[in-house]
Amino acid sequence: RRMGIRPGWGWLLLPACQALLVPREVSGREGETLSLRCWYARGYESYNKYWCRGAARGSCRKVVETAGTEVPRRHGRVSIADNRLFCVVLLTVEELSREDAGSYWCGVERVGADIMGPVTLTVRAASHGDVDGVGARAHPLPAEVWGLELPSGAQLPPGVSLTQPHPQLPAPGPGSPTPQRTFPTPLTLLALHRGPSHSAGLQNESLQDGQEPHSSPPSPSGPDLQVLLPTVVLLLLLAVVG
Repeated sequence: RRMGIRPGWGWLLLPACQALLVPREVSGREGETLSLRCWYARGYESYNKYWCRGAARGSCRKVVETAGTEVPRRHGRVSIADNRLFCVVLLTVEELSREDAGSYWCGVERVGADIMGPVTLTVRAASHGDVDGVGARAHPLPAEVWGLELPSGAQLPPGVSLTQPHPQLPAPGPGSPTPQRTFPTPLTLLALHRGPSHSAGLQNESLQDGQEPHSSPPSPSGPDLQVLLPTVVLLLLLAVVG
């Protein structure tokens, strides 16, 4: 994440190449990248520009300088670039630390006294959980998201698998009845095809002594059976194959 002076496109509305103009104070957070700009007057495009550090202008020590060119130059974590079209010098400091805080000067080197403007840099402590400018995750992602194997001795909850996209139902315990699929029998299909009377006869034959017949809705007959029977047979075949 980048911090510092961010005027966006608004800085293009400033009078270009006017007197030396620098931000008096800038601040950033530890570990972040800070950028700030220094505008200089027309006529100094080819002059050497620099950033120096120190409380007094006469005793500050140069940190980085342009050497009179537009080619960006770097010294450690600090880089400088001169844009002569807009008469602006860009300074970038990467991976801010507490030691970077202090007084700086933007300077234009010339015969006699240099043109200089002071800048005070403040570095704030990194916020809790920040890593490289990005907040750390409060909770790590589960192992199955990354496709990792569990450490030795670790167990997953019942029905959860690292390779299955959906949880499985737990297997039945010893002595538990195994679930069975129920399909319509051929006898039932035959009774359905022959009509209500034959279906009622089969129902009466299946009743044992002392049982009351269950009420059932009227069975379809006529042309409806010709449409329904192939559908039921197809569903039966699909269920058996599945």
